[in-house]
Amino acid sequence: MSIINHGLTTLRLRRRRNMRMWLCCLLLVLPALALAQSCNIQSGKNLPEAWQKQFAELLNSGTDPAAVRFDMALDYAKHGNYQKALSTLEQALKDTPWLDPAPEPEFKPLSGCAAFRKLVTRVEARHPVTAASKIAFTIEPRDLIPEGLASDPANGSLYLGSIYHRKIVKISPEGKVSDFVAEAQDGLLGVLGIKVDPRDRSVWAASQRAGESALFHFNASGKLLGIITLGDVARSSQSAPLHLAEVPGLAKTLACITQPRQRESLAAQ
Repeated sequence: MSIINHGLTTLRLRRRRNMRMWLCCLLLVLPALALAQSCNIQSGKNLPEAWQKQFAELLNSGTDPAAVRFDMALDYAKHGNYQKALSTLEQALKDTPWLDPAPEPEFKPLSGCAAFRKLVTRVEARHPVTAASKIAFTIEPRDLIPEGLASDPANGSLYLGSIYHRKIVKISPEGKVSDFVAEAQDGLLGVLGIKVDPRDRSVWAASQRAGESALFHFNASGKLLGIITLGDVARSSQSAPLHLAEVPGLAKTLACITQPRQRESLAAQ
């Protein structure tokens, strides 16, 4: 009986060992199977002819071909044509692997494809990911279309302009986000640049008014102090100067919205 019991015990131990080995092998193989199954290179719809024509014109215009083809690949992926998306992406990153396709949600169905992973590896090898930075603040509206960022040297508050919402957002040093200038307040249109005057903490914003480039001037509380248009600058060169060049850093902003003949008079002020 002891011999039989010993044999049965040995058999059970072997079965358990074999079962563990099979489980280990399965755990090693499953990720590879999952990746293989997630490779979607099916062909879908082609891009509309108008889009293809536009992309062709961009490629012939001298615009960065890598960026144009990367955008084409995104559009192919949106149309479900992952085969064409992958081949176009390979063209885009062939010579200039500086655009990373990994974060793009449109390319997610390609994430398991060996060719796609090879492209991502090349980009990451050329431009390794660093974790030296961290998120300073987050602004909720996804359609803000921010343009122009300025800092108040007195307390570190940040001012961010919005093209789409035609307003100025203020971010406090604690990260609190609020509207410094409300949407379309005082006729403000899309904000293209911002400068804080360190002398009185007033805010200058480059925008438009009545079809002309204009500078909007707000005090530290967001109240409008005045609006200066391109026509005002032209007239000031013939009469009393505006002395805007006295505002630190504002002369360059103003020069960008004036005609070449006014720039000389501005620099001389």
